[in-house]
Amino acid sequence: MRTPIEPGTYRIARPRERTAVVELFGEHDLHTMQRLQPALDSLAAMNDVLIVDMSRIEFMDSTVLKELVRAERTLRRHDGRLVLSGVRQSCVSKMLELSGMMEHFDTTESWEAAVR
Repeated sequence: MRTPIEPGTYRIARPRERTAVVELFGEHDLHTMQRLQPALDSLAAMNDVLIVDMSRIEFMDSTVLKELVRAERTLRRHDGRLVLSGVRQSCVSKMLELSGMMEHFDTTESWEAAVR
């Protein structure tokens, strides 16, 4: 039996070498990003591919976008890439569309598809 995950948290998976997946759960804003930002920074610096699974986000604010752009810049400095998965979830797609960032990020339906 799986342990329930607290909303506003994240889980990290490493499906293969130099690839990390960050799964986000629940609501994410300035408060939760203060905990997540150091993990994103570290993962972006240490991996070639960083996938952020947004399929279980219930709410997000612009702080999340800021940190995703920051992680993407870190990855690009060493020819890495950031991929967002599960962005079709309504609050995520709405934020990306309203901000004009939907076309900026590489996206995929699932993080499993991104590691193939």
